[in-house]
Amino acid sequence: MIVPQETQNEIIIKALADGAKVNLTANGTSMFPYIWPNDILTVEKQRAYNIDDIVVFAVPERNSFIAHRLVKTDGAIFTTWGDSCLTPDKPFGVGSVMGIVTRVQGKVLIYNANGRLGRLYGKTIRLISPLSHFVCHLLVCVGRWAHRVFNYL
Repeated sequence: MIVPQETQNEIIIKALADGAKVNLTANGTSMFPYIWPNDILTVEKQRAYNIDDIVVFAVPERNSFIAHRLVKTDGAIFTTWGDSCLTPDKPFGVGSVMGIVTRVQGKVLIYNANGRLGRLYGKTIRLISPLSHFVCHLLVCVGRWAHRVFNYL
């Protein structure tokens, strides 16, 4: 039996609202190099959100969730920014936030996303963001190119 994506998303939203931890598989490179494609993200609902938290929010028009770093709050309006993106996301209401990433499990490392290292990384990214976003974007492009070239050899 195949469960439609909309139904899967509804189950995830309900589980998080009920206080459960949910594991999601990362897809994409917008949080590279902190989060790699296929990393397992543990997401939990929170009562409060802080700058540098990696928040997971719903994007209904894409029928998906996005995990990006919280960079600005203006009351109930949040602005996030993917670590390897060149521009911030469009601001959205706090009601779209499903929770925060509390743990990242990669192929080699497992780490607490909101521990000292995660917070330090977030602050560093914000301080050097113009250069880091460019460099991360460049690395992603080179990685995609290398993947295509070496998969065809």
